[in-house]
Amino acid sequence: MPRNLNYPVSQRIETDILYPVSFSQKSTKFVFDKKGILDANSQLQIKLLVPEQAGPVASNAFFPLNTGVSAVVSRAWLEIGGRRVSTLENVGDFNTFLNTSYNSDYKEQILKAKEGYLGNVGPADKIGAGITGRIGNKPLENATVDGNYKLTSTSSSPTWSLSLSRLIPMLKDFQLPLFAIDQEVSLVVEWNTGQLNNRYCLASGEAEVQSTIDQESCVIMADYLFYPMEMDDIAMKIGSGSGYSHIYDEVITIESTENATAVDAGAGLHLPATFSHNLALAGKTLKGVVCQAVKVPNALCGVYVSNSDQIEDTYNFTIDSKPMYANDIKNSSSKYKEVSSILERPLNVNAWEYCFINQVSPVVGNGGGLFTVAESGFTDFTYEGTTQQERTACQNWIGMSLSSDSLGISGRKMSNLPIIFRRNRQIMNANAYPSATADFNTNVLMRFFAITSRVLVMKDGQTTIVQ
Repeated sequence: MPRNLNYPVSQRIETDILYPVSFSQKSTKFVFDKKGILDANSQLQIKLLVPEQAGPVASNAFFPLNTGVSAVVSRAWLEIGGRRVSTLENVGDFNTFLNTSYNSDYKEQILKAKEGYLGNVGPADKIGAGITGRIGNKPLENATVDGNYKLTSTSSSPTWSLSLSRLIPMLKDFQLPLFAIDQEVSLVVEWNTGQLNNRYCLASGEAEVQSTIDQESCVIMADYLFYPMEMDDIAMKIGSGSGYSHIYDEVITIESTENATAVDAGAGLHLPATFSHNLALAGKTLKGVVCQAVKVPNALCGVYVSNSDQIEDTYNFTIDSKPMYANDIKNSSSKYKEVSSILERPLNVNAWEYCFINQVSPVVGNGGGLFTVAESGFTDFTYEGTTQQERTACQNWIGMSLSSDSLGISGRKMSNLPIIFRRNRQIMNANAYPSATADFNTNVLMRFFAITSRVLVMKDGQTTIVQ
């Protein structure tokens, strides 16, 4: 006998323009109406104004290629009753990592149109003299920024949008029942105060200018969903003894530094060095860790890079005094596989953008491993005066993924012992491309995004968080 499926038969959507209750060039706060269910695809609109430099030539400013408008936001958090229930630090960096996992069609049709993303890579339409078969940016077929993506100081500067789920990972798979929460629900966005190579990139050789967020354009297109029957059920659960609960992802950011100033092997040589980083995650339910090594920003991707060493490093995690892997992770394919398992989908990033494999000289003894632009997989065709070869090996994201634990929640419960991330590197007395400084003189900022599970419990109109 066929049976009726349980799905909403009466539903509607209201879209409101939500203006900020406070706005400055440092932060902005929005307060949501207490009605309906907040759709995670509600959009924050942002317009960045970048003054042109003196003279007849415009500044030709553009967003960092792999990041888009996320570069404008430093961090964001969701508050319920004045308490932060979900926070994302380094929004631009984390979204840059997420962008590497989307397929080319999504990047071209969604990220490019909505967020000003220009990082899609494919066969180069233009190549340097005598160089064939190199890759380049698909949207970068011209030497200057397309007018649709150029950031200016006038109303002609484009308006971009970010889904709320891109600011608050908690909302990725959770529609927030605003109607059933008695407390104030608000979103606070803290703007990135960095300018050149942070909020925007500029044509090669141009000086930094002070950009601003356009206040009139800064609104949320808030979608409120109404499901009368389902909303009654949710209201009953929240008002009953059991309450209403939801498991969500919370991203914790940890930073550390690798100081390589003392490791000088001598001209053309390299020496081994080991660095350890403690990740304090006691009591957290950990799903995975993404590692970002920021060594050398570049003029196309800004500071949103994860640089690979020219001679491949090795790494391992120690959890409860036991190594995560029997053998250290070394080759690039293994690193790629491990970090892809965190999102349960493969990274969509070109091998030459991921690492230096097949782009460096052979390592012989304590020499070799050198990179020259002639060996780059990228075209030497310039974009705003910067060769696209600067993108070589600048998206080398690594990490680990953990399986379900006995609680039935995705992830693994951490003890009081910190996780130790150990990295073995070969520090070179050679250029840290694209910088002209020696590798041994270049410190590395290690940023870790720990993806954890939390439980949001709503009962009697109040909310609590369970780690």
